[in-house]
Amino acid sequence: MMTKQQGSAQLLEPWYQFRLMVTQDQVGRAMNDIQRMSGEFETPDNTGGTVVTLTGSAPVAEMQGYAQTVNAYTHGQGELECVVDGYRPCHNADEVITDKDYNPVADLENTPDSVFLCAWCWLPSEVGSVTSNGALSLCEKLESERILKRA
Repeated sequence: MMTKQQGSAQLLEPWYQFRLMVTQDQVGRAMNDIQRMSGEFETPDNTGGTVVTLTGSAPVAEMQGYAQTVNAYTHGQGELECVVDGYRPCHNADEVITDKDYNPVADLENTPDSVFLCAWCWLPSEVGSVTSNGALSLCEKLESERILKRA
């Protein structure tokens, strides 16, 4: 949480290494698709014949369903192989963060803060905002209120 507030947190996403084989007349489409998906590729390899091989990497999130797209525009003649290549900085982190609108302080199951425990309750508190004595005093107050309500 503190690294997020300081701006030093970085969102990562999984990436694929891919090998895409298409005919010469389809390589322009393939290169355009990879660039549109925020991917990168090496110089196309045309080792003779009509098949061109593109190798590179792209975000997994962008490549979802691309095998079906390749199959459609190559009429079943293209071939796409993907292997997970680890994690890299998210290519559209600002968009993802804005879209999710995640508030870590409101996520009580995964609180980024300290949690103070007493006999019958737990109190999340923002890091540095409540000392352990302050939390214990609050817990004691809540316990005494609970006892009074029962009486």
